[in-house]
Amino acid sequence: MILPEPEHRLKRQTARLRLFSDGWKNVAVRILLVEDDAALAGAVCSYLVAKAFVVDLAPSLADARAALATAQYAAVLLDLHLGDGDGLGLLPTIRAQRERPI
Repeated sequence: MILPEPEHRLKRQTARLRLFSDGWKNVAVRILLVEDDAALAGAVCSYLVAKAFVVDLAPSLADARAALATAQYAAVLLDLHLGDGDGLGLLPTIRAQRERPI
């Protein structure tokens, strides 16, 4: 999957993970991918969706901050060298929400 223009900010790929808990239920495991390289982001998103994760793609720090403000994520995959700053600058925002793998 190759993502189009940068103006298409937050992209979501959806899949469901079926877990057993008092029967089979659909449980979405959400991951935030912060990556500005469209080809790499597309490859990672495709892989994760195939493994039954819900993936939100934020191609910039601003988009990542907006996504973190509106949703909870099980994990964040963070690019360190983004067009609008250093990915490490997002760590305090991520940690302020709750402890999660980065």
